[in-house]
Amino acid sequence: MEENTAIAEVNVVRPAYINLRIVPEGDNQTSPSNTRYLISGKSYLVQVEVYDRDNHKMFVTEDMYFNVVLSPTYFRVKDKSSNFAKHIVTALTEGTVEIIVSLVKIEHPVSHRKFSFGNVITYRQEVFIHPEVTIEPSSFIYLPRDPVKHTFQAHA
Repeated sequence: MEENTAIAEVNVVRPAYINLRIVPEGDNQTSPSNTRYLISGKSYLVQVEVYDRDNHKMFVTEDMYFNVVLSPTYFRVKDKSSNFAKHIVTALTEGTVEIIVSLVKIEHPVSHRKFSFGNVITYRQEVFIHPEVTIEPSSFIYLPRDPVKHTFQAHA
């Protein structure tokens, strides 16, 4: 039998900063980046991302606990993870609102010892909630000043 030569390397790093990723609900795997512009009445995944000082994204585990402030005037929370790293929210009211997220603690999975940081890592992101844009007539739009008539289907 051949000898196993697998090697693993583990890097232990301190979190340096956090970020928020906001994408439409159900689209969390296909959207490459987050958005700051939301549509009232639509649902979104609000997900906390943690980075080290070298800008490497860290894996957020269930042992990392966050405090996320979502204004109940602007958001209805449909679901959230046990450590508050993920929220499914519905944008309710049009306007500008700030989402505040802080890394509260990291808990050791076996000993349950809690690790806090001298400086709380906090991130603030301003989001803009707008009404949904509709185009009338909804099925076809004719472009003006075109000598040849073309019909295009519009999606908004």
